[in-house]
Amino acid sequence: MLQATAALDTMTDNLKQNKVLVLGVDERAALSVIRSLGRKGITVHQGSDYVGSVCRYSRYNSKVIEFPKAAKDPDAWIERLIEVLKAETYDLVIPTADNYLVPMAKNRDRLESLAKLAIPEERGFEYTYDKGKPFELAESLNVPSPRSVEIDSMENLDEILKDFSYPIIVKPVSSKVWQKNQRHKMDVSLVKDREALEAKLNRQLTVCPVLLQTFHSGVGVGQYFLMQEGRMIAGFQHQRVHEPLKGGGSSYRKSRKLDEEFKVHSLNMLSDLKWTGVAMVEYKQDLKTGDTVLIEINGRFWGSLPLALQAGVDFPFLLFQMLVEDKLPENFEEGKGVPYKENVYCRNFAKDFDWLKENFLAD
Repeated sequence: MLQATAALDTMTDNLKQNKVLVLGVDERAALSVIRSLGRKGITVHQGSDYVGSVCRYSRYNSKVIEFPKAAKDPDAWIERLIEVLKAETYDLVIPTADNYLVPMAKNRDRLESLAKLAIPEERGFEYTYDKGKPFELAESLNVPSPRSVEIDSMENLDEILKDFSYPIIVKPVSSKVWQKNQRHKMDVSLVKDREALEAKLNRQLTVCPVLLQTFHSGVGVGQYFLMQEGRMIAGFQHQRVHEPLKGGGSSYRKSRKLDEEFKVHSLNMLSDLKWTGVAMVEYKQDLKTGDTVLIEINGRFWGSLPLALQAGVDFPFLLFQMLVEDKLPENFEEGKGVPYKENVYCRNFAKDFDWLKENFLAD
């Protein structure tokens, strides 16, 4: 009888299926997470605030749950999320964009009792949401960084500019800012003269403070990590092959071996934050001289996630195993993460066509 009961319990456990809520609509991060988890037999529901989301049609998406627009009404979006989490049990909730991560982080006290959340801890969120904070951290840990000055008005601009030469990077302290329950999307810009700088500042300073940064030539290099309380579980690196002339997401990338020098810098920062979950540390590297500076830290899944998956690092499933099952990868090696293929290329054809047009028309 005891053997039969044990066998029945085992069968029951095997029939139990883990369930994850993925919050996101884009074809890169959100769809990649849905596919990754669905292929492992995990039931995936998508929380969507956009009817045109391609994720709706994935064979691995078991259910689409409608949400109000997070960008237009984050309060209504959070109330809907709470309603969903009370109605259905999820093993993990994964936001794949700032639209969803930011309101979740700001309402963690209302959400954490309802489900396990794949979001940074409070200090980690502070140091990734505010774009000026990573450079404070970098300076304290001797991580090479561009000269940065945060301003909230046009006062003393002449004095500040004495330490800069054009072109100058203009970076809002957050890429997404909510004012009076309305979201403002704030873009990073490269300005070439005083007139362009003042025009940009006059628009952006009405919404949030801005960082002025020295420009460093080179290509974008991203180091991705899965961390457990500041310890590296998995790592990956990509290099941008094609990227917009004025900044923004790249359209063509390749996988590279983790640069050991800058892996140390990345891990020093993430370890200081006692980071748990996924993060991307982005640098700008001059391929001729090797000079490299920090660009930013993102505390969520990234648009180039398909490249990491194709190269062999299944970040979404590794995250699920770590947070839900308390498991580490079978091929995990302390200090090295998991192996992956180098020189794997990944292209977004629509964005790459825009890159081609932009370069054809460039001066």
